[in-house]
Formats: sequence, structure tokens, C-alpha cells
Amino acid sequence: MSVPVEIVGVAHRYTPRGPVVIHDLSLEVRAGGLTTILGPSGSGKSTLLGLVAGIESPTAGDILFDGASIVAVPSATRGVALVLQQPHLFPYMSVGDNVTFGLAARGVRRATRTAEAERWLAAVGLDGMAGRRPRELSGGEQQRVALIRALATEPRVLLLDEPLASLDPQVRGALQTLLRELVTETGVTTLMVTHDLSEAMSMGERTALLLTGNLIADEVSEVLFNRPPNRDAAEFVGISTFITGEVVDGDLQTPAGPLAVDGLVANGRPALVAIRPEHVRLVDVDGPNVIAGHAGPSTFRGEYWDVQVETHLGALRARSQEPTHEGATCLVVLPGNRLFPIADAT
Repeated sequence: MSVPVEIVGVAHRYTPRGPVVIHDLSLEVRAGGLTTILGPSGSGKSTLLGLVAGIESPTAGDILFDGASIVAVPSATRGVALVLQQPHLFPYMSVGDNVTFGLAARGVRRATRTAEAERWLAAVGLDGMAGRRPRELSGGEQQRVALIRALATEPRVLLLDEPLASLDPQVRGALQTLLRELVTETGVTTLMVTHDLSEAMSMGERTALLLTGNLIADEVSEVLFNRPPNRDAAEFVGISTFITGEVVDGDLQTPAGPLAVDGLVANGRPALVAIRPEHVRLVDVDGPNVIAGHAGPSTFRGEYWDVQVETHLGALRARSQEPTHEGATCLVVLPGNRLFPIADAT
């Protein structure tokens, strides 16, 4: 039975005098949901997963499953299944026995285990492979076996530590789809660690962003991508255009003139706003939120030209469907419904 997970004020050091690798972190994961934990290497993602799994004990704080603390509960009895980047299948066992290893450890009868192995293998497109050895499978097939080995135990919580990172892009994309389907069908509460922004956005209903052991943001994935709550989160998700000004009559007054901004309310006060790079574009005609500038270097990106434009707001990156001559006068639009207020710091 899947359960909600609460991480409450957790901090962690690996040694008593060592550096703090998790800082006073609190996070709620709803039952049956999939939350991605996003961040660069060294941000504390895998450490946090290890604390939930029971591989490590937190230096401070608490971790609760369904409202009950599990910090003192041994890892083996927490009802947690952990899948790592490498499948770590038992080479001396058949694929079917690998799938039902956890069931065998619980004393489930052989006939039942055989039926369960066949059912799970069919669910991931590996029908008829129960008798093979892991070495006879491709990397993607081995990781499918690792996933269903974890799910076959009917865990309360499924933990995924970059399980698709070592696969090539085509296989990875197919397994992302399969993994989402498995989590939806089983309803298991899932925490998935990844350093890949696109994977986090496509996999998790919510995304928790960690930087240097700090929880920078915890948002619905689409919100984190399009309207992150603070500058640190914005820079991580690829936003580089930030504009400061003073709010007057609902507009942001800037050196390039007034800009309409969605959601500005604090009249007479300074504000910081941001916009995703794909929403900054070159246009042919003047209008609301259009500013003039001079084209700098441009780069062909396949579907568009990425043009640097010098403006009274500084250098902006804008997208164009056609090449632009360096030095040419041009117009850049910053759509008001795409600009949004943002906190300067976490």
C-alpha cells in the first residue's frame, strides 16, 4: 500500500565534524505520486534518497511514512524498494528469479513466483525471457528487469536513483514512458532522482530542486519550468533574462520604457521580473513591450536563429526565424503574459 512521505527538517552530515550535505530540508510527497528530485552532482539528491531508504540516518529531523516516523525502522522492513543507475541483477540467476527475488526472500511459493515473473515480464514487453540469464539482455532490458524486481515486492515507497542515466537517448525515452505507466498503474509513491532537467519535467508531477543540499524550490513541474519562484531556480531551469525596475500603475518602468508584466501588484516599489529565453523574439513592427536594439552575433540552432541584441536593458538573447545581420537595428518583444515577477534570492 503506497503512503505519503514527509521529510521534516532533515539535516545530514556523514561524520560528526564533516560538512553539512543536507540543510534543514522539509518536503511532502503525496501518496501515489511521482516527485522528481532535481539537481546537479553534489547537490545532495542521492543522499536524500539514502536517508529515505534507511541507508543513512539523518543527523537531525524526521522522516515519516503515513504519519509515522521510520527513522528508527531498519531499511529492510521499511517497505522501500530502491533502483539504482546500474541494474545490479544477479548474474547466476535466471531473469525470472531476479524478478521474484524479493518474493522468494518472503517465502512465497515457487508456483506463485513463476506466475508473478511472467506477469511482470509481460507488463514491460519481455514475454518469454524468464529463463534467460541477465547477460543475454540489452542494457535497457536489464533495467526493465530491475524496475519490475522492485515493483514485484509491492513497496510502500519506490526510490529511483538516476535509473535511466546510463542508457542511450532512444532507449531512455522509451523507458521514461514505460516507467510513468508503471507508476500510474501500481499507484506506488515514487521519488526519482535526476540531474536532467527535461527528464525531471517529463517524469514528475512535482519537482523538488536541490542546490548544495538546500531545497531551492518545490513546485508543480510545469510551474517550476515556466515560472520558477526565485532567481536560483530560474537560472537552473535555463532562464538568463532578468529585468529590474519600479512598478508604476501596474507596469514595470525600465530604461527601455514601461513593460506590462503579468502579476505585478506592488506600486511604487522596485521589482525583478524574468522571462524564458524561448519567449523573447525578434519582430517586424513596434507595439506593446517591444524595445529597440542592435543585433550582435547570432547562432543557428536548427529550428531558429539565436540572436544577441544590445538594448537599453543590456544584452538580450532573442529568437528569430531568419538570420540577422550583425549591427542591424531590430525590435525585440518581451510578451507581458510571459514576463513574471520573481524573488531575487531563495
